Amino acid sequence: MDVQPVPAWRWFAAWMLVGGFYALSLLSMLTIGLFILPIPVLATVLLCRRPERRRGIFGLVAGIALPLFYVSILNRNGPGMICSAIAGGTACTEEMSPWPWLAAGLTFLALGTFAFWQAEKTPGTE
Repeated sequence: MDVQPVPAWRWFAAWMLVGGFYALSLLSMLTIGLFILPIPVLATVLLCRRPERRRGIFGLVAGIALPLFYVSILNRNGPGMICSAIAGGTACTEEMSPWPWLAAGLTFLALGTFAFWQAEKTPGTE
C-alpha cells in the first residue's frame, strides 16, 4: 500500500483553523475565550509533532482572519442603530462599522497566504 503525502495546502488549512481558534479565544477572552483556548493549544501540539505538518504554519496568520470576517458579517448593516421587526414589535441594536473588521481580516488573510506561497516556492522547503 502506497501512502500519498498530504499536500501542503491542506496543512495550511489545518493551521488556518487553529489560528482562527486562537483569534476567537483572544477576542472572546472575557466570556468564553478561556474555555476555547485548550482546543487550539492541543491542535498546535498535534500539528507540531511531525515536520511535514509544519509546512502550513503560516495558516496561523491567515486564520486570524476568520473571526474578524465573522464580526464584519454580524455588523454588516452598521454603523449605527439597526432595528428589525420581531413578533410583537421591533428590536434595535447598535452595530459597529464592518469595514475595519473586514480590512483587518483581509490583511491577515493576505499576509498568511503570501508568506505560505513564498515559503512553498522557495527551493528546498519541505
